[in-house]
Amino acid sequence: RNGQVYKVPAFFIRRRNATRTLLFSHGNAEDLGMMYARMKDLAMVLGVNIMAYDYTGYGLSVPGPLHTSSAGKPEGPSENMVYRNIEAAYRYLTTVRDVAPSDIIL
Repeated sequence: RNGQVYKVPAFFIRRRNATRTLLFSHGNAEDLGMMYARMKDLAMVLGVNIMAYDYTGYGLSVPGPLHTSSAGKPEGPSENMVYRNIEAAYRYLTTVRDVAPSDIIL
């Protein structure tokens, strides 16, 4: 967007023989570090792969909460960025991980 680079931190937990992938969007006051052990357990119990990600402006995302754009405007969390983040995560699953859209659970 406008030459700005965005990096969305995420993790992917792969379960042997899993046919479905859960794309997990965490709630407020959570981050990837807090969720990893719980997601690993959930993947085992459900027998699914799990991908979880952070939102732009939080955690280790780039740009972070204090970053400003080249125009001097603050960049960071917004409803629009939340949609863009899940679209990027979904696109990663379908293009890089080659997960069929019908095998992704939102």
